[in-house]
Amino acid sequence: MSTLTLRGIRRVAGIGVLLATASAVASPPLDLTGWTLFDPDNDWAASNPTPTSVRLDEQVSSPSVHPGWFVSDFTLAPTATIEFDLSVAAGTGDDDLIGFGFSYLDGTHSYLLDWKKSTQSFNWGQPTAINDDVAEQGLKIKRINGSYTWDGLWGGTDGIGVSTIAGPAGGGWVAGTVYHFVVELEPGHIVVTRDGNPIFDVLDPEYPGGQGAITIYGFSQDNIIASEICITPLPTLCPPDLNNDGVVDGADLGLLLAAWGSANQDADLDDSGMVDGADLGLMLAGWGPCVTN
Repeated sequence: MSTLTLRGIRRVAGIGVLLATASAVASPPLDLTGWTLFDPDNDWAASNPTPTSVRLDEQVSSPSVHPGWFVSDFTLAPTATIEFDLSVAAGTGDDDLIGFGFSYLDGTHSYLLDWKKSTQSFNWGQPTAINDDVAEQGLKIKRINGSYTWDGLWGGTDGIGVSTIAGPAGGGWVAGTVYHFVVELEPGHIVVTRDGNPIFDVLDPEYPGGQGAITIYGFSQDNIIASEICITPLPTLCPPDLNNDGVVDGADLGLLLAAWGSANQDADLDDSGMVDGADLGLMLAGWGPCVTN
């Protein structure tokens, strides 16, 4: 499965907010117009109904639409709190998976908070080491580590790269209802609340923290809307940090030089259509640790 080349990926470099108090200071909703669609099966259309909202719509007429991600143009620091509203448009049929992704490095390395309206069994037909055809009603936290199969993302495990680390919990979603989520992230710890009610408080020593992009996610479910996404602390952009490690250094320079003369969207820092001396200048101007709030 191919990985995503993010356009203009940015780093949220502010850190140091305690999870117990982070949600008390609300940041303004983010402009979401720079997000990028990761759609390896060409099943989705993504749009911005407003600058602070994103929408995923199925663009194929099929009862079996494969997973897709709408990916942010920034990445998180290891410790971060994200608030957002999530809904399925009123009048929408079907009962499948919607969700929010975090710690997204690429299409095969990320975490998912996904949500099924009702329990359903379906075999997507891809080879797996563990056959998990039942998608239970409720919310789950899933880890994608190195690869994914449709069946693994559906049921929650495939014995290859997908595993479920929490859930199901919280019942199913209802079309036309807007749900407010708070997701608190730090290394080894994931906390999720919905409309003020605790859903998950997961201690996971393998969880590296929030670094990576965030995403809106759909799997065989039309008309998904996310809006009013707020991150505490406020995002600080660090475009030259190509490997998202919090510092602009020789590793990033190597990535830029490897992409020299190409249209590589990560390394094309000025969005000119080509990686060249202007991009090198921008990288050198940002050399050193990414600025924090």
